[in-house]
Amino acid sequence: MSAAQNNNPTWLKLIRALGAPIPAAPILQRASGAWQEDELTDLAYTYLGQGGFIDLTVPSLRQHGATQRHGLVVDTTGWTDLRSLDGLLALLQQQAAQLHANDRIVLLTSATCGVDWQRATIAEAVTGFCKSLAKEFGSSGVTVNQLQVVARGEEAALPWLAFLLSCRSAFITGQSIAVTQPRRHLGLKPGSLQGKIVAVTGAAQGIGLAIAEQFVAEGAQLIGIDRPGNPQLETGMARIGGHALALDITAIDAPQQIRNKAAELGAGLDVLVNNAGVTRDKRFKRMPPDAWQMALDVNLHAPYHLAESLAQNGLNDEGRIVFLSSISGIAGNAGQSNYALAKSGLIGLTRALAPAIANRRISVNAVAPGFIETPMTAAIPFMIREVARRFNALSQGGLPQDVAELVTFLARPEAGGVNGETIRVCGLNLIGR
Repeated sequence: MSAAQNNNPTWLKLIRALGAPIPAAPILQRASGAWQEDELTDLAYTYLGQGGFIDLTVPSLRQHGATQRHGLVVDTTGWTDLRSLDGLLALLQQQAAQLHANDRIVLLTSATCGVDWQRATIAEAVTGFCKSLAKEFGSSGVTVNQLQVVARGEEAALPWLAFLLSCRSAFITGQSIAVTQPRRHLGLKPGSLQGKIVAVTGAAQGIGLAIAEQFVAEGAQLIGIDRPGNPQLETGMARIGGHALALDITAIDAPQQIRNKAAELGAGLDVLVNNAGVTRDKRFKRMPPDAWQMALDVNLHAPYHLAESLAQNGLNDEGRIVFLSSISGIAGNAGQSNYALAKSGLIGLTRALAPAIANRRISVNAVAPGFIETPMTAAIPFMIREVARRFNALSQGGLPQDVAELVTFLARPEAGGVNGETIRVCGLNLIGR
Protein backbone atom coordinates (compact mmCIF):
# COMPACT_ATOMS: atom_id res chain seq x y z
CA MET A 1 0.00 0.00 0.00
CA SER A 2 1.47 3.34 -1.01
CA ALA A 3 1.62 6.36 1.21
CA ALA A 4 -1.14 7.91 -0.88
CA GLN A 5 -3.37 4.91 -0.15
CA ASN A 6 -2.59 5.20 3.55
CA ASN A 7 -4.01 8.73 3.65
CA ASN A 8 -7.80 8.53 3.60
CA PRO A 9 -9.06 11.75 1.94
CA THR A 10 -12.32 11.91 3.92
CA TRP A 11 -10.50 11.41 7.18
CA LEU A 12 -7.87 13.99 6.32
CA LYS A 13 -10.49 16.57 5.37
CA LEU A 14 -12.27 16.05 8.68
CA ILE A 15 -9.12 16.35 10.77
CA ARG A 16 -7.90 19.39 8.86
CA ALA A 17 -11.29 21.03 9.37
CA LEU A 18 -10.80 20.55 13.10
CA GLY A 19 -7.41 22.23 12.85
CA ALA A 20 -5.37 19.20 13.90
CA PRO A 21 -1.87 18.72 12.41
CA ILE A 22 -1.56 15.93 9.85
CA PRO A 23 1.84 14.26 9.55
CA ALA A 24 2.75 13.75 5.91
CA ALA A 25 3.39 10.14 4.92
CA PRO A 26 6.47 9.84 2.70
CA ILE A 27 6.44 7.38 -0.15
CA LEU A 28 8.86 4.61 0.80
CA GLN A 29 11.00 2.90 -1.82
CA ARG A 30 10.90 -0.86 -1.36
CA ALA A 31 12.62 -3.72 -3.15
CA SER A 32 10.78 -6.83 -4.34
CA GLY A 33 11.57 -10.46 -5.00
CA ALA A 34 14.83 -12.16 -4.13
CA TRP A 35 18.09 -10.41 -3.25
CA GLN A 36 19.96 -9.49 -6.44
CA GLU A 37 23.64 -9.09 -7.29
CA ASP A 38 23.02 -5.45 -8.23
CA GLU A 39 20.88 -4.77 -5.14
CA LEU A 40 22.90 -1.76 -4.02
CA THR A 41 24.05 -0.28 -7.32
CA ASP A 42 21.66 2.67 -6.98
CA LEU A 43 23.30 3.67 -3.70
CA ALA A 44 26.46 5.56 -2.86
CA TYR A 45 27.65 6.16 0.67
CA THR A 46 29.84 8.58 2.56
CA TYR A 47 32.02 7.29 5.39
CA LEU A 48 32.42 9.63 8.36
CA GLY A 49 34.30 9.18 11.60
CA GLN A 50 37.08 6.82 12.55
CA GLY A 51 37.12 3.23 13.66
CA GLY A 52 37.32 -0.42 12.68
CA PHE A 53 35.41 0.05 9.43
CA ILE A 54 37.74 2.60 7.88
CA ASP A 55 39.63 -0.03 5.87
CA LEU A 56 36.60 -2.16 5.01
CA THR A 57 34.25 -1.82 2.07
CA VAL A 58 30.77 -3.16 1.48
CA PRO A 59 30.63 -5.13 -1.79
CA SER A 60 28.51 -3.45 -4.48
CA LEU A 61 28.64 -0.09 -2.67
CA ARG A 62 30.53 2.95 -3.86
CA GLN A 63 31.74 5.81 -1.74
CA HIS A 64 30.47 9.22 -2.85
CA GLY A 65 29.27 9.73 -6.41
CA ALA A 66 25.98 11.07 -7.76
CA THR A 67 23.38 8.30 -7.59
CA GLN A 68 19.71 8.02 -6.86
CA ARG A 69 20.09 7.28 -3.14
CA HIS A 70 22.76 8.13 -0.62
CA GLY A 71 23.85 6.70 2.70
CA LEU A 72 25.87 8.15 5.55
CA VAL A 73 27.94 5.68 7.55
CA VAL A 74 29.09 7.26 10.82
CA ASP A 75 31.79 5.13 12.47
CA THR A 76 32.41 5.86 16.16
CA THR A 77 33.96 2.48 16.99
CA GLY A 78 37.34 4.19 17.34
CA TRP A 79 36.07 6.69 19.90
CA THR A 80 37.40 5.97 23.38
CA ASP A 81 36.98 9.42 24.94
CA LEU A 82 33.54 10.68 25.95
CA ARG A 83 34.54 14.11 24.65
CA SER A 84 34.48 12.66 21.13
CA LEU A 85 30.72 13.07 21.22
CA ASP A 86 31.21 16.83 21.27
CA GLY A 87 32.32 16.67 17.63
CA LEU A 88 29.30 14.74 16.37
CA LEU A 89 27.43 17.89 15.40
CA ALA A 90 30.25 19.23 13.25
CA LEU A 91 30.91 15.80 11.76
CA LEU A 92 27.37 15.03 10.64
CA GLN A 93 25.24 18.15 10.49
CA GLN A 94 26.15 19.44 7.03
CA GLN A 95 26.03 16.00 5.42
CA ALA A 96 22.69 15.15 7.03
CA ALA A 97 21.17 18.41 5.84
CA GLN A 98 21.81 17.33 2.24
CA LEU A 99 19.96 14.02 2.46
CA HIS A 100 16.99 13.34 0.20
CA ALA A 101 13.95 11.08 0.41
CA ASN A 102 14.72 7.43 1.23
CA ASP A 103 18.37 8.08 2.03
CA ARG A 104 19.97 6.26 4.98
CA ILE A 105 22.06 6.98 8.06
CA VAL A 106 23.79 4.11 9.88
CA LEU A 107 25.63 4.83 13.14
CA LEU A 108 28.35 2.37 14.16
CA THR A 109 29.36 2.04 17.82
CA SER A 110 31.32 -0.43 19.91
CA ALA A 111 29.37 -3.05 21.82
CA THR A 112 30.74 -3.23 25.34
CA CYS A 113 29.96 -5.18 28.49
CA GLY A 114 30.32 -2.10 30.70
CA VAL A 115 33.97 -2.59 31.67
CA ASP A 116 34.95 0.38 29.50
CA TRP A 117 32.84 3.13 31.03
CA GLN A 118 33.48 5.71 28.34
CA ARG A 119 32.80 3.42 25.37
CA ALA A 120 29.66 2.09 27.06
CA THR A 121 28.48 5.65 27.63
CA ILE A 122 29.21 6.59 24.01
CA ALA A 123 27.24 3.61 22.69
CA GLU A 124 24.20 4.35 24.83
CA ALA A 125 24.37 8.07 24.05
CA VAL A 126 24.36 7.29 20.33
CA THR A 127 21.27 5.11 20.84
CA GLY A 128 19.28 8.10 22.06
CA PHE A 129 20.76 10.25 19.30
CA CYS A 130 19.77 7.61 16.71
CA LYS A 131 16.13 7.58 17.81
CA SER A 132 15.92 11.36 17.84
CA LEU A 133 17.37 11.67 14.33
CA ALA A 134 15.01 8.95 13.11
CA LYS A 135 12.03 11.00 14.31
CA GLU A 136 13.39 14.19 12.74
CA PHE A 137 14.16 12.68 9.33
CA GLY A 138 11.26 10.23 9.12
CA SER A 139 8.99 12.70 7.33
CA SER A 140 11.13 12.33 4.21
CA GLY A 141 11.45 8.54 4.44
CA VAL A 142 15.06 8.73 5.66
CA THR A 143 15.87 5.95 8.14
CA VAL A 144 18.46 6.11 10.92
CA ASN A 145 19.73 2.96 12.62
CA GLN A 146 22.58 1.92 14.89
CA LEU A 147 24.84 -1.13 14.78
CA GLN A 148 26.64 -1.93 18.03
CA VAL A 149 29.64 -4.03 17.03
CA VAL A 150 31.61 -6.34 19.32
CA ALA A 151 35.42 -6.30 19.12
CA ARG A 152 36.62 -8.00 15.92
CA GLY A 153 33.03 -8.11 14.71
CA GLU A 154 33.36 -5.64 11.86
CA GLU A 155 33.21 -8.27 9.11
CA ALA A 156 30.09 -9.83 10.64
CA ALA A 157 28.49 -6.37 10.67
CA LEU A 158 29.07 -5.69 6.97
CA PRO A 159 26.02 -7.66 5.74
CA TRP A 160 23.88 -5.80 8.28
CA LEU A 161 25.31 -2.51 7.13
CA ALA A 162 24.36 -3.37 3.56
CA PHE A 163 20.85 -4.43 4.62
CA LEU A 164 20.22 -1.21 6.57
CA LEU A 165 21.44 0.87 3.63
CA SER A 166 19.21 -1.01 1.18
CA CYS A 167 15.55 -0.48 0.24
CA ARG A 168 14.71 -3.71 2.06
CA SER A 169 14.86 -1.92 5.41
CA ALA A 170 12.37 0.81 4.43
CA PHE A 171 10.18 0.50 7.55
CA ILE A 172 13.01 -0.18 10.02
CA THR A 173 14.27 2.97 11.71
CA GLY A 174 15.49 4.09 15.13
CA GLN A 175 16.75 0.59 15.91
CA SER A 176 19.90 -0.36 17.80
CA ILE A 177 21.11 -3.79 16.68
CA ALA A 178 23.99 -5.57 18.42
CA VAL A 179 26.41 -7.62 16.32
CA THR A 180 27.85 -9.88 19.01
CA GLN A 181 29.16 -12.91 17.08
CA PRO A 182 32.44 -12.26 15.21
CA ARG A 183 32.30 -14.05 11.88
CA ARG A 184 34.12 -14.10 8.58
CA HIS A 185 32.32 -11.89 6.08
CA LEU A 186 30.51 -14.16 3.65
CA GLY A 187 29.18 -11.47 1.37
CA LEU A 188 25.56 -10.85 0.47
CA LYS A 189 24.92 -13.12 -2.46
CA PRO A 190 21.78 -14.29 -4.25
CA GLY A 191 20.86 -17.87 -3.52
CA SER A 192 22.17 -18.16 0.05
CA LEU A 193 18.75 -19.56 1.07
CA GLN A 194 18.50 -21.81 -1.99
CA GLY A 195 17.31 -25.27 -0.96
CA LYS A 196 17.03 -24.43 2.75
CA ILE A 197 14.08 -26.11 4.47
CA VAL A 198 12.00 -23.49 6.25
CA ALA A 199 8.91 -23.88 8.43
CA VAL A 200 6.64 -20.86 8.94
CA THR A 201 3.68 -21.08 11.31
CA GLY A 202 0.59 -18.99 10.66
CA ALA A 203 1.44 -18.99 6.95
CA ALA A 204 -2.05 -18.88 5.48
CA GLN A 205 -2.46 -15.12 5.36
CA GLY A 206 -1.16 -11.71 6.36
CA ILE A 207 2.40 -11.43 7.64
CA GLY A 208 2.92 -15.20 7.67
CA LEU A 209 2.00 -15.56 4.01
CA ALA A 210 4.29 -12.65 3.08
CA ILE A 211 7.17 -14.31 4.97
CA ALA A 212 6.46 -17.62 3.25
CA GLU A 213 6.34 -15.95 -0.17
CA GLN A 214 9.68 -14.20 0.37
CA PHE A 215 11.38 -17.44 1.41
CA VAL A 216 10.09 -19.15 -1.73
CA ALA A 217 11.33 -16.21 -3.83
CA GLU A 218 14.78 -16.75 -2.26
CA GLY A 219 14.75 -20.40 -3.34
CA ALA A 220 13.89 -22.06 -0.01
CA GLN A 221 11.71 -25.15 0.38
CA LEU A 222 8.82 -23.79 2.38
CA ILE A 223 6.61 -25.66 4.85
CA GLY A 224 3.61 -23.42 5.40
CA ILE A 225 1.80 -24.28 8.64
CA ASP A 226 -1.64 -23.20 9.72
CA ARG A 227 -4.61 -24.55 11.63
CA PRO A 228 -6.55 -27.51 10.20
CA GLY A 229 -9.63 -26.53 8.28
CA ASN A 230 -8.27 -23.23 7.01
CA PRO A 231 -8.82 -23.31 3.22
CA GLN A 232 -6.49 -20.34 2.74
CA LEU A 233 -3.49 -22.51 3.63
CA GLU A 234 -3.79 -24.85 0.63
CA THR A 235 -4.70 -21.98 -1.68
CA GLY A 236 -1.81 -19.79 -0.52
CA MET A 237 0.82 -22.54 -0.66
CA ALA A 238 -0.35 -23.65 -4.11
CA ARG A 239 -0.04 -20.08 -5.36
CA ILE A 240 3.49 -19.45 -4.08
CA GLY A 241 4.91 -22.97 -4.45
CA GLY A 242 5.09 -23.95 -0.79
CA HIS A 243 4.20 -27.20 0.99
CA ALA A 244 1.08 -27.00 3.16
CA LEU A 245 1.00 -28.60 6.62
CA ALA A 246 -2.33 -28.32 8.43
CA LEU A 247 -1.34 -28.48 12.09
CA ASP A 248 -2.52 -27.40 15.52
CA ILE A 249 0.72 -25.92 16.84
CA THR A 250 -0.49 -26.33 20.42
CA ALA A 251 -0.61 -30.12 20.01
CA ILE A 252 2.01 -32.10 21.92
CA ASP A 253 3.13 -33.87 18.73
CA ALA A 254 3.43 -30.68 16.65
CA PRO A 255 7.28 -30.71 16.64
CA GLN A 256 7.31 -34.32 15.44
CA GLN A 257 4.90 -33.54 12.62
CA ILE A 258 7.20 -30.72 11.49
CA ARG A 259 10.22 -33.05 11.69
CA ASN A 260 8.39 -35.60 9.55
CA LYS A 261 7.49 -33.01 6.93
CA ALA A 262 11.05 -31.66 6.82
CA ALA A 263 12.38 -35.21 6.41
CA GLU A 264 10.17 -35.64 3.34
CA LEU A 265 11.85 -32.61 1.76
CA GLY A 266 15.48 -33.21 2.75
CA ALA A 267 17.89 -33.51 5.64
CA GLY A 268 16.26 -31.72 8.52
CA LEU A 269 14.96 -28.24 9.21
CA ASP A 270 17.13 -25.16 8.61
CA VAL A 271 14.81 -22.34 9.70
CA LEU A 272 11.87 -22.16 12.11
CA VAL A 273 9.72 -19.02 12.01
CA ASN A 274 7.24 -18.87 14.90
CA ASN A 275 4.76 -16.42 13.41
CA ALA A 276 1.33 -17.84 14.33
CA GLY A 277 -0.61 -15.70 16.76
CA VAL A 278 -4.08 -14.81 17.95
CA THR A 279 -5.60 -11.86 19.78
CA ARG A 280 -8.30 -12.20 22.40
CA ASP A 281 -8.55 -8.59 23.52
CA LYS A 282 -10.41 -7.60 26.66
CA ARG A 283 -9.74 -5.33 29.62
CA PHE A 284 -8.04 -7.32 32.37
CA LYS A 285 -10.90 -6.92 34.86
CA ARG A 286 -13.28 -8.49 32.35
CA MET A 287 -10.89 -11.00 30.78
CA PRO A 288 -12.58 -14.43 30.34
CA PRO A 289 -10.35 -17.36 31.37
CA ASP A 290 -10.67 -19.02 27.95
CA ALA A 291 -9.51 -15.82 26.15
CA TRP A 292 -6.56 -15.54 28.54
CA GLN A 293 -5.54 -19.16 28.02
CA MET A 294 -5.97 -19.13 24.24
CA ALA A 295 -3.65 -16.13 23.85
CA LEU A 296 -0.97 -17.76 26.02
CA ASP A 297 -1.27 -21.20 24.44
CA VAL A 298 -0.89 -19.99 20.85
CA ASN A 299 1.38 -16.96 21.32
CA LEU A 300 3.78 -18.27 23.98
CA HIS A 301 3.48 -21.92 24.99
CA ALA A 302 3.36 -23.31 21.44
CA PRO A 303 6.36 -21.29 20.14
CA TYR A 304 8.31 -22.26 23.26
CA HIS A 305 7.52 -25.95 22.80
CA LEU A 306 8.34 -25.92 19.09
CA ALA A 307 11.63 -24.08 19.57
CA GLU A 308 12.74 -26.18 22.54
CA SER A 309 11.92 -29.49 20.92
CA LEU A 310 13.23 -28.74 17.43
CA ALA A 311 16.43 -27.12 18.73
CA GLN A 312 17.16 -30.36 20.57
CA ASN A 313 16.17 -32.64 17.72
CA GLY A 314 15.32 -31.54 14.21
CA LEU A 315 17.01 -28.19 13.61
CA ASN A 316 20.25 -28.38 11.67
CA ASP A 317 23.49 -26.84 12.89
CA GLU A 318 23.83 -23.23 11.70
CA GLY A 319 20.05 -23.09 11.67
CA ARG A 320 17.83 -20.15 12.52
CA ILE A 321 14.90 -19.55 14.86
CA VAL A 322 12.85 -16.36 14.50
CA PHE A 323 10.04 -15.42 16.88
CA LEU A 324 7.39 -12.89 15.92
CA SER A 325 6.87 -10.67 18.95
CA SER A 326 5.01 -7.34 18.83
CA ILE A 327 5.28 -3.71 19.79
CA SER A 328 2.59 -4.62 22.36
CA GLY A 329 5.10 -6.92 24.01
CA ILE A 330 7.56 -4.05 24.32
CA ALA A 331 5.32 -1.14 25.29
CA GLY A 332 2.17 -2.88 26.49
CA ASN A 333 -1.33 -2.05 25.28
CA ALA A 334 -4.58 -1.52 27.15
CA GLY A 335 -6.94 -4.43 26.57
CA GLN A 336 -4.09 -6.74 25.51
CA SER A 337 -2.61 -7.88 28.82
CA ASN A 338 -2.72 -11.52 27.67
CA TYR A 339 -1.22 -10.76 24.26
CA ALA A 340 1.47 -8.46 25.67
CA LEU A 341 2.37 -11.03 28.33
CA ALA A 342 2.92 -13.69 25.68
CA LYS A 343 4.76 -11.50 23.17
CA SER A 344 7.04 -10.07 25.84
CA GLY A 345 7.72 -13.61 26.99
CA LEU A 346 9.04 -14.40 23.50
CA ILE A 347 11.59 -11.61 23.89
CA GLY A 348 12.83 -13.17 27.12
CA LEU A 349 12.91 -16.60 25.47
CA THR A 350 14.96 -15.18 22.61
CA ARG A 351 17.57 -13.76 25.00
CA ALA A 352 17.80 -17.00 26.99
CA LEU A 353 17.77 -19.50 24.13
CA ALA A 354 20.28 -17.70 21.91
CA PRO A 355 23.43 -18.33 24.01
CA ALA A 356 22.24 -21.82 24.97
CA ILE A 357 22.53 -23.13 21.40
CA ALA A 358 25.12 -20.71 19.99
CA ASN A 359 27.75 -23.49 20.13
CA ARG A 360 25.94 -25.04 17.16
CA ARG A 361 26.07 -21.70 15.35
CA ILE A 362 22.29 -21.45 15.53
CA SER A 363 21.04 -17.90 15.91
CA VAL A 364 17.79 -16.97 17.62
CA ASN A 365 16.19 -13.56 17.17
CA ALA A 366 12.81 -11.90 17.51
CA VAL A 367 11.03 -9.45 15.24
CA ALA A 368 8.52 -7.01 16.74
CA PRO A 369 6.14 -5.50 14.16
CA GLY A 370 4.28 -2.30 14.84
CA PHE A 371 1.17 -1.31 12.90
CA ILE A 372 1.19 -3.43 9.74
CA GLU A 373 -1.52 -3.28 7.06
CA THR A 374 -3.14 -6.73 7.26
CA PRO A 375 -6.70 -8.11 7.25
CA MET A 376 -6.46 -8.21 11.06
CA THR A 377 -5.60 -4.51 11.40
CA ALA A 378 -8.23 -3.65 8.77
CA ALA A 379 -10.83 -4.80 11.31
CA ILE A 380 -9.68 -2.18 13.85
CA PRO A 381 -12.19 0.68 14.26
CA PHE A 382 -11.63 3.36 11.63
CA MET A 383 -10.45 6.27 13.77
CA ILE A 384 -8.15 4.11 15.92
CA ARG A 385 -6.65 2.63 12.77
CA GLU A 386 -5.95 6.02 11.23
CA VAL A 387 -4.24 7.28 14.38
CA ALA A 388 -2.19 4.07 14.69
CA ARG A 389 -0.95 4.44 11.12
CA ARG A 390 0.56 7.81 11.93
CA PHE A 391 1.89 7.00 15.39
CA ASN A 392 5.47 6.50 14.17
CA ALA A 393 8.33 8.45 12.65
CA LEU A 394 7.35 7.49 9.08
CA SER A 395 3.68 8.47 9.59
CA GLN A 396 2.17 5.37 7.99
CA GLY A 397 1.48 1.70 8.50
CA GLY A 398 4.01 -0.85 7.38
CA LEU A 399 3.42 -3.68 4.92
CA PRO A 400 3.71 -7.44 5.54
CA GLN A 401 6.59 -7.29 3.07
CA ASP A 402 8.56 -5.12 5.51
CA VAL A 403 8.41 -7.83 8.16
CA ALA A 404 9.16 -10.55 5.61
CA GLU A 405 12.32 -8.75 4.45
CA LEU A 406 13.79 -8.72 7.96
CA VAL A 407 12.76 -12.29 8.80
CA THR A 408 14.30 -13.72 5.63
CA PHE A 409 17.44 -11.63 6.13
CA LEU A 410 17.81 -13.01 9.68
CA ALA A 411 17.61 -16.50 8.16
CA ARG A 412 20.54 -15.90 5.80
CA PRO A 413 23.92 -17.47 6.73
CA GLU A 414 25.67 -14.09 6.52
CA ALA A 415 23.33 -12.53 9.12
CA GLY A 416 24.55 -14.81 11.92
CA GLY A 417 26.53 -12.11 13.70
CA VAL A 418 23.28 -10.97 15.33
CA ASN A 419 21.98 -13.33 18.01
CA GLY A 420 19.49 -12.87 20.84
CA GLU A 421 18.19 -9.56 19.52
CA THR A 422 14.66 -8.18 19.19
CA ILE A 423 14.33 -5.83 16.22
CA ARG A 424 11.28 -3.65 15.71
CA VAL A 425 9.67 -3.21 12.29
CA CYS A 426 7.47 -0.31 13.25
CA GLY A 427 8.68 2.86 11.54
CA LEU A 428 9.91 3.82 15.06
CA ASN A 429 6.61 3.68 16.91
CA LEU A 430 6.38 6.57 19.34
CA ILE A 431 5.89 4.25 22.31
CA GLY A 432 8.31 1.65 23.64
CA ARG A 433 12.08 1.62 23.51
